[in-house]
Amino acid sequence: MSAIWGHIDFDEQNCSIESMVSEYKRKCKLDRISEMPYKNALFGCGLQYITRECPNEELPYLIDENTILTTDCYLFNRDELIKDLSLSDDTPDGKVVCKAYSKWGYELVNHLSGLFSIAIYNFDKRELFICSDQMANRSIYYYRSNGKCTFSTLISPILQVYGDIAVNETYLKDFLIAPGLLPVISDNETPWEGLYIIPSGTYVIIKENTFDTVRYYKPIGHKKIKSIKQAKNEFLEIYDRVVRQCIRTDGKVSIALSGGFDSSSVAAFAAKNLDKEGKQLFSYTYVPYYKDVQKEMPRNYISDETDVVKKTAQMYPNIVTSFEDDSGETFIDSVDHFLDILEIPYKAYVSLPTITRIFKKAKESGSKIFLTGQYGNVTVSFGDVYFAMIHLYKNKHFLKCLEYYNNYYKAIRLSRKSNLKVAFKYIRDCCKNNTSNTDFSDVELNRFVNKDILKEYNVADRFKKSNFLTVNSKSFTVEDYYRFISVSNSYSGVVDTKIGLYTGLLQIDPTRHPDIIEYCMSIPYEYFAYNGIPRYMIRGFMKDMLPEDVLYPYEKYGAQEADWLRRLEGKIPEVIRIFEAMSTGVEIKHIKIDECISFLKKDNALIYQKNSNYTQLFIIFVYAKYIRKIARDT
Repeated sequence: MSAIWGHIDFDEQNCSIESMVSEYKRKCKLDRISEMPYKNALFGCGLQYITRECPNEELPYLIDENTILTTDCYLFNRDELIKDLSLSDDTPDGKVVCKAYSKWGYELVNHLSGLFSIAIYNFDKRELFICSDQMANRSIYYYRSNGKCTFSTLISPILQVYGDIAVNETYLKDFLIAPGLLPVISDNETPWEGLYIIPSGTYVIIKENTFDTVRYYKPIGHKKIKSIKQAKNEFLEIYDRVVRQCIRTDGKVSIALSGGFDSSSVAAFAAKNLDKEGKQLFSYTYVPYYKDVQKEMPRNYISDETDVVKKTAQMYPNIVTSFEDDSGETFIDSVDHFLDILEIPYKAYVSLPTITRIFKKAKESGSKIFLTGQYGNVTVSFGDVYFAMIHLYKNKHFLKCLEYYNNYYKAIRLSRKSNLKVAFKYIRDCCKNNTSNTDFSDVELNRFVNKDILKEYNVADRFKKSNFLTVNSKSFTVEDYYRFISVSNSYSGVVDTKIGLYTGLLQIDPTRHPDIIEYCMSIPYEYFAYNGIPRYMIRGFMKDMLPEDVLYPYEKYGAQEADWLRRLEGKIPEVIRIFEAMSTGVEIKHIKIDECISFLKKDNALIYQKNSNYTQLFIIFVYAKYIRKIARDT
C-alpha cells in the first residue's frame, strides 16, 4: 500500500512546489518514497511493501508525455484484471491500475475492486482526476485555491502548502453533536474550510475553473435470493472468497480476535485459507489488566474472552494466540499523539492506543496484513429478531411473525405467554412510526456540551444536508444502515489508512467488502434472523465452522476494554490539572470545562457503572485538546 500526494499549478508552465515528503517521513513507516516533478505538476508516492510484487512498483507512473498517475492500491480482483489486460502474474498493482486506465479511462473505477485511491493528471486537458474506492478504505484529500490544486493521503502536507486555511467551525460542532462514537456527520468535510475528503465510491474531476463530482458506486442488491439454502451457499462462497482476497501478502497475517461473531468468522475463513498455503494466522486479544472488573459488570457481559478465543484456536490449530493487557496502561498520555496521527478529533480514544500497540507487535513479528471485523454488526452478523418481526408484521406476514416470536422466546427460555401482549404492542407501535427520526427534536447532547450550541446550529438542516441518519432503533432496517454508510466509511477509512501508515501494516476489514454488503442487500430481510434465531448468518450458516462457545448463549456480549476506567486510577488529579489549564488561554467554545472539573472532583468512582458519564467526559477531553492543538499549529 501507499501514501500519495501531488500539486498542480493549472495556469503555470512549471510547478511551484518542490517537494511534499516531509510529513510522510515524519508520520509514516514507508519502505520507499518517490516524487516526480513534471511540467506544472508534482506527483509523489510512499510505498509499503505488502505483497511480493510491491518492490517492482515504479510509482508515480508517467503513462505518456501527457499523463501522470499515482495510486495507493491493493486490488481484490487482481487475477481477473491481469487476465483482462493480458499482464504477467508479477505485475505490481499500481501498474495494473495504469493499464486499466489506458484501456478504460475514467471508467476504470467500474472495473477495479479493492482498497485504492488514484490521482491522474492530463497535461493537455489540464484536468485532474481523483477517486476513492467503493468503500473509501483509503483516505484522500484535496484543496483548490487560486488556480492550484493539492491532493494528499494526509491532511498536514496540504496545510503546509497553503498555510492559511481557515478552521471549519461547523465540522467542530458536528463532532459535539454527532450521536454515539461516530465523530462526523458529513462524508466529505474536514476540520478545515474548503479542504475535502473524497467519499466512498466517488471521483472528482478538477480543472482550473470547473469542478465535477461523480458518485460512481452505491451498494445495491443485485439479485434476489429465493431460499435459505441458496442464501447459505452463496454466503459461505462469497465470505470465503472475500477473506481470501484480503490475505494476499508475502508476509504474515494477523487478526484482532475476540469471542464475538465478526472477528471469529473472519478468523475461521482466514485460518482455513492460510492453512492451504502452509501459513499461520496470528491472533491478538485484549484482556483486562484488572481481572476483578467482571464483578462490576452486568451478568450478560464478559470482560475476559480468553477461553472463547482459545476454543476457536483449538478448532483451527494454525491460529497462534496472543493475549495483551497493555500492562494496565491508559490512553491519557497518548491523546496528543493520536490527534497528530489521525489529524481529526476522534471518539475511540480507549481502543486506539491498544490496537496500535498490537499493530506494532504484529509488525515486529513479521505481519504485513492485519484483519478486523469492525463492520460485521451491519453486515455478516446483523440480525435483531425484533427488527425481523417488525418487517414481517409490516408486510402482513402475521403467522410467520408469531412463529419467529415463539422460536426466539423458546430459545432464550423466557415465557412466551406472559411476554406476548407486551411484545406485539411494541411491534405494532413501531410499525406506526417512521423508521428514522426526521425532525431531530430529541437530539441528546453530551452532558458536558453547552445547550447554547443549538441556538447557532440548526441540527435538522445540518443532518439533512449531510444525508446523515439518526435512527429510531425500534424499527431500524438494513436499508437505514445504507443511507448513512458513506459517512461511516469516510471515518473508518481515515483511521485504517493513517494507523496503517504509522505502523507499517495494511488493515483490512473483510466484513465491509462491497461483495459482502451487496449480498446483505440481496437476501430477504427476515433471513438475518431466520426462524427467530438472532444473527442467523453466523449462527445458522456457520454453525459447523465456529465453536458453540462463540455461537451461544444468545444473551452474552463481550465488553471491549472492560477495565478502561480502572486503568485511570491515579490519573484523575492529572486530568483535572489538564482541564484547569484548558480553562485559560485559548477559547474553547460550546463545552462546560468547569462542569468537567466539578464532576471529576465529586464523582470519581472509577467503576463500570460510571461508563457513560466518563465516556462523554473524555470525548470533551479529546475535543479540547484538539482545539488547543490547531490553535498552536495556526
